Formats: sequence, C-alpha cells, structure tokens
Amino acid sequence: MEPNYRRCISCRRVALKQEFWRIVRVYPSGELQLDRGMGRSAYLCPQASCLQAAKKKIDWGDRFINLYQKHCTKRYGNV
Repeated sequence: MEPNYRRCISCRRVALKQEFWRIVRVYPSGELQLDRGMGRSAYLCPQASCLQAAKKKIDWGDRFINLYQKHCTKRYGNV
C-alpha cells in the first residue's frame, strides 16, 4: 500500500499524512475540529511557525485558533 502524502496549507511542505494535524470543518454546523470528525478538511504542521503564518493567510475564526493553541500548549508547552 502506498503512503498517503499531504501538504501543509501554511508552509506548503509535503509529508506523510501522520506528520500533520487534520483540521475539519464539520457539516452542517460549520464547526472546526482538530484531528477528528468527517467533513471538509485541511492539514497543518504541528509547529507554532505554521500557525502564525496560517493566521495571516487564512480567516480561521477565533474558535479554531484557541483550539489549536490549547492543543499546542498541551503537547509542546507554551507556544
């Protein structure tokens, strides 16, 4: 079976799917979730620099930014 590659929407790096966090916009509520759920999704590197670049490029909404920062803090300490 061939490996699944994805591209970070912030830095455009290509890597294995497991190296990224999956961001999902759940239908029909439009809510954003991290690493779970079915719906429209994108991939982001689990690095503070990618979050900072993504915040400038994309209108994520405050709810997702807070969710991502909370996940980063839990996993990597203060971002």
